[in-house]
Amino acid sequence: MLLLLPTAVDADERWSALIRHAMPVPAWQRLMEPTGPLPWINDPYPATVAWSWTTYAVWAAVAAMVTVLALHRREP
Repeated sequence: MLLLLPTAVDADERWSALIRHAMPVPAWQRLMEPTGPLPWINDPYPATVAWSWTTYAVWAAVAAMVTVLALHRREP
């Protein structure tokens, strides 16, 4: 789901660009191009490097929280 959702979301609107930039694959693509998107890519709402790092921090925090909650519920 995390790999297919960014391809289904178009980045023409501001809200859909925010959804796209919150996924791990577009965040990684932005981190691989630290100077910005390639000149022939016309992106009206490009992601920033800080937003890409924030995306990874939030995904890691959510994964840790889900793990803690699952273990807490499992143990008596």
